[in-house]
Amino acid sequence: MQRIRAYLRASLFPLKIFMEHRTDFLLNASMYVVPMYVKFFLFKTLYASNVTLGDYSLGRILTYFFATTLLYGSMPFYANYDITHHIKDGGLTLFLSKPLSYEFFNLSITIGKNLMDIPLLILSSLLFIPFTYKSLFIPEFIHVILFFLLLFVGFLIAFYLGIIFNYMSFFIGNAYNAYSFYKLLIWVLSGNLLPLDILPLGKILSYNPFALTLYVPVRALTGKIRPQFTLYHVLAGILWIFVLKLLQKVVFVKGLKRYEAYGG
Repeated sequence: MQRIRAYLRASLFPLKIFMEHRTDFLLNASMYVVPMYVKFFLFKTLYASNVTLGDYSLGRILTYFFATTLLYGSMPFYANYDITHHIKDGGLTLFLSKPLSYEFFNLSITIGKNLMDIPLLILSSLLFIPFTYKSLFIPEFIHVILFFLLLFVGFLIAFYLGIIFNYMSFFIGNAYNAYSFYKLLIWVLSGNLLPLDILPLGKILSYNPFALTLYVPVRALTGKIRPQFTLYHVLAGILWIFVLKLLQKVVFVKGLKRYEAYGG
C-alpha cells in the first residue's frame, strides 16, 4: 500500500511543475493548432484539385491528421526525460536503494505528465473543431470506443519504447544523441507522416509497435478498421507490451553492469 501511495505522489510531480509554468500552456496549444490548420487548408486545396490520398475521403484524411497531430504530442514516446539524467549524474542510485520499482516510478511520472496534457488537448480541439467540423469525418460511437481501447494499448507501447530509448544512455553516453533517428522512426512507422495503408506492405507495417500507438487507433476512429478485426490489433498490442516490457528489463539489467554512480 505504501508503494502505491508513493507511485501516486510521483504522478502528482508534473502537476506541481505545471502550476509553476502556467504561461507555457497557451504557448504549447499553438504547437498543436497551427500544424492542424496548415494540414486542413493543404488537404482542402489538394482534394479540390482532384488529388486524393489513397482511398481516404477528404473528411477521413482531415480527421486522421487532426487526431495524429494531437496524439503525437501526448504519446509518451520519450517516457520520463529524467531517466537519462538519473543515469548520467548518478541519481539512479537513489532509486536502486529504495524498495520501489524504477519502471513503475517512471510510469507514474509519465501518466502524471500526460494527465496535464488533457486540458491542452481540449483547448486545441476547441480552437479547431468548431471552425472545421463540417469538413471532418464524424465517427460513430463504436468507432470512438474502439479508438480509446486501442489508444490505451498504444499508450503503454509508447511508454516502453520511450523507456528503452532512455536506457540507451547506459551504452551511448546520452540517449538523445540518437534523438533524430528515433524521431524519424516515430514519424514514419507510427503513421504520423502518412497513413501506413497507402505505403507498400502497409498491412504488415500496421502491426509494428509504433503503428499501434497512432496509426491503428486513429484508423479505428475514422472507421477504416472493422470492429471484428480490432481484436487482432489489441492482441498484437498486448503481445508487444509483454515483449517490450521484457526487453526494457533486459536492457536495464545489462545497463546496470555499466553504470557508474557519482558522488559520495
